[in-house]
Amino acid sequence: MATRSYPLFMKRLPTDGSNRSQFVVSKEDAKLRLDRFLAKELPEYSRSRLQQLIRTGFVRLNGATTRPRQTVRSGDAAIARAYQA
Repeated sequence: MATRSYPLFMKRLPTDGSNRSQFVVSKEDAKLRLDRFLAKELPEYSRSRLQQLIRTGFVRLNGATTRPRQTVRSGDAAIARAYQA
């Protein structure tokens, strides 16, 4: 089985002993772009880096791949998946 090689920026998402982090959009954060919402939740990462993760499918909104400019709504679930080498 061949292993896939991912760029380094995809290997550094935070994990809590698992390979994914989940964020639920609050009423205050509704109407933000997905990349801006994640930048607020993960201030240690640049918005550009988060946009790359969203575009490559490492971030899903309500279980589906999406674009960085997607507007989030209250109650939406954003799941960031980390690549484990």
